[in-house]
This record gives sequence, C-alpha cells and structure tokens, in this order.
Amino acid sequence: MSIKPNISVIGGGSWATAIVKILSNNVNTIHWWVRSAETADFINKYQHNPHYLSDVSIDLEK
Repeated sequence: MSIKPNISVIGGGSWATAIVKILSNNVNTIHWWVRSAETADFINKYQHNPHYLSDVSIDLEK
C-alpha cells in the first residue's frame, strides 16, 4: 500500500511551477503559496502560471 504525502511549495517562479507540475501527479494535496493574490487567482482559474512556464497546465482537481 502506497501512501501519498501532502506537500507544500513556497514560491511562484519557474522552479516552483515545475515542481508543482511534477508533484501534482504523485501526491494527494499540494499547498502552493505565491506572493501575489492576483497570480494565485489566475492559477486557480486557468490552471497555469501566467508568468513562468505559462504553457504548462497544472491539474488542480486533485
């Protein structure tokens, strides 16, 4: 039996975005903190970071 951990990521740059993308396939919950509320709202609405790796879609439905 495999237990998937809950993970937190702080930052909204390219590295954090890439890490969140990779982890989204392997963990139950990711808590992602970014500096700007507008960026967080954009990510929640459109499922990608508007400033870094903007063509990478992030699965927020987990």
